[in-house]
Amino acid sequence: MKTYKSIKFIILFSIAVLMNYSCTDKFEEMNTKKNLVTEDLVNVNLILTHVQVQAIMEDTPSGSGMIGEYSGMSYSSAGYPFQEKDRPGVWNNAYKKFTNNLSEIIRLTKDDPELVNKKAIARILRVWAFAKVTDTYGDIPYSQSSLPPDEVVLHPKYDTQKSIYEDFFKELKEAASELDASKESYGGADLVYGGDVTKWRKLANSLRLRLALRVRYADKQMAINNISDLQESDLILTREDDARMYTLYG
Repeated sequence: MKTYKSIKFIILFSIAVLMNYSCTDKFEEMNTKKNLVTEDLVNVNLILTHVQVQAIMEDTPSGSGMIGEYSGMSYSSAGYPFQEKDRPGVWNNAYKKFTNNLSEIIRLTKDDPELVNKKAIARILRVWAFAKVTDTYGDIPYSQSSLPPDEVVLHPKYDTQKSIYEDFFKELKEAASELDASKESYGGADLVYGGDVTKWRKLANSLRLRLALRVRYADKQMAINNISDLQESDLILTREDDARMYTLYG
């Protein structure tokens, strides 16, 4: 009996000691990883630069954005004229690299009116990235994709291409109207236009014109609605306004 009481006392004493040391006002701090990247440490300028390099320079059929690649050709070393296999590059790159990052820029800047240009430019690029995906595959996950971590949908629905295009036009119109030369932009972090909001507005309008022409046979009224309000001064008309990136390779 004495042995039983001794063991019981030791157990109760140990629990009391552990409870005393486990209760601390620094519990949350002690249980937070020191190497976590919090929102206040995220630089949206660097995210944009990263997306532009990957989406424009690297995301091409040949894996390079150099001009020479567009006029060249590739062939199979095995001598086969055709190869039957999946080519998921457009899909994987868009969802893993581009749209997620651009959506994150939008989320991080949406509540700050001083960062409206950064948000608007990300919206324009996001349309451009998603347009490549839907033009390749048709109906795709759109409204339930590229969401914040706490809102992730593991099995997103496939939106119709028509509804996606309708949202493209809305996004481009709103983004173009948001751009404000008096507000902060990306500056040198923007490898395409150097943060020039006037040129980004022309790109948004020109992209809207391109998408409208693509749907003119599928939905004539949708095309008319998105062409009728555009003037020449709203569009890219000279090489100086072209959306392009210069590299060491020319």
